[in-house]
Amino acid sequence: MKIIHFFARFPNKTQPYNQVLLERLTTFGMLCEVACLVKGKGKSSFKIYDFYHHKFKWLSYVSASIKHRKYFLAFKEESQLNFLPSVKIFGRYAPLIKANPDVVHVHHVQILNKKLIAFLKICDFKTLISFRGSDILVRPFRNQEEKSFLEYALQNTNAAHAVSGNIQEALESFGKPSEYIYTIYRTVEVKEANIPFQKNEDIDHVHITTIGRIHWTKGYVDAIKSLKVLKDNHLSFTYNICGGYDTDIFDELKFWIRRLDLEKHVVFHGHLNNTQINEILGKTDVYLQSSLTEGIPNTLLRVMYYQIPIVTTNAGGIPEVFQETNKRRMVEVGSWSEMGKELLTVLHRNLEFRESSQKVESIDESIEINNYREMYQKIIEL
Repeated sequence: MKIIHFFARFPNKTQPYNQVLLERLTTFGMLCEVACLVKGKGKSSFKIYDFYHHKFKWLSYVSASIKHRKYFLAFKEESQLNFLPSVKIFGRYAPLIKANPDVVHVHHVQILNKKLIAFLKICDFKTLISFRGSDILVRPFRNQEEKSFLEYALQNTNAAHAVSGNIQEALESFGKPSEYIYTIYRTVEVKEANIPFQKNEDIDHVHITTIGRIHWTKGYVDAIKSLKVLKDNHLSFTYNICGGYDTDIFDELKFWIRRLDLEKHVVFHGHLNNTQINEILGKTDVYLQSSLTEGIPNTLLRVMYYQIPIVTTNAGGIPEVFQETNKRRMVEVGSWSEMGKELLTVLHRNLEFRESSQKVESIDESIEINNYREMYQKIIEL
């Protein structure tokens, strides 16, 4: 089977899982090609259809509209565009007609608009949309326009892929029938079987880490407030925040850090590469996941794989993959005081040295990939 995977940008170093997923699918016998709005920097072994608009492409747009006249006229009628805009948009995406995929897998709903959906529809492409946390749990509630478009996209495409059960429930609440929703949990994405666990030079000083962009959905304000419990109990600690940020949220976090007198305890590392993240995880005593809303956080899967102690909220799909133990605790979303108490408890249980040869479970991506294969086959048969 031939699947065209549609991304906003590819390759994309900030989303390495996309490359990993395609490599896994290819290894298991599926032919994967890529469509993107902007071709990213870096090399890729996959054939890429770059749909970024350039003025010099007008001749190819006209040629494609003539060559595929039947589809073009149907698109013009469906999209209700005038002639020149119809030529521009139809010609832009026309290479997909020659590619003739069995399924077009749109990995981010934000890529879509009504004109692109009209094109996919008149070409009779079997179209699948993947949904993650904010796609369905946040964006549709911004305004009526976002909600209406989501409903339109679900009604005019064949199927939806959810990364967790709670995402599937949300999709059903927006009118997508359950038989056209496929829930597939992600396999953890790691390049190393082990990370360099380090013994802290100061056994009384602990390291707490959160990995993820600084965004309100990640609950960083609650994370900062929870640190007050540690400070009030005279614990010596560093809180590592790894992820890019936008100014407004960053300013709010800096406000709470100053107000709670935590300037010496919180370190912003910005966006880090895989090696740098592993270095920080190697000295982490507890991983903190303070999210307000989620699908299933990829970084949480990674930390679970490395068997690092965790305190997390019960946001979104987290309870579907997370089991509590003495060193893995879960609290209600927004309960920063309980989060702080659990951090304190877990840290006291974990002040002993970790062995540098700590074992981790093996990764079996075959379950995830076989689920993808079955999903694509069912969509082809629709």
